[in-house]
Amino acid sequence: MVMIAAAVLLALVVLPAPWGLALVVTAIAWEVLEKAFWFSRTKGIPIAIGPEAMIGQSVDVITACKPDGTVRHSSERWNAFCRGGADVGDTVIVEAVERLTLIVTSARSTTA
Repeated sequence: MVMIAAAVLLALVVLPAPWGLALVVTAIAWEVLEKAFWFSRTKGIPIAIGPEAMIGQSVDVITACKPDGTVRHSSERWNAFCRGGADVGDTVIVEAVERLTLIVTSARSTTA
């Protein structure tokens, strides 16, 4: 807050009479318009976080799931359970999330 007050005072004292006030008013108008733009722009973006957002996404198997193993979702490692089994390098689909374990199904069984 002190920095803003100092900047306003500096603009009013250093610049000639009408220009200092014009600069301060322009800066305030710019800030208000920028905030309004970003609020309206991001208003319609759905928030997709939490375990519910992972359901239906493809993940890669990094240790064989027969039936327990590990998968990679983005850059995170998750414990996984796959009834049908999956080998290293396979792509599986997240069906559900139970605590810290992803319940997955082999992608080839869903396409067949």
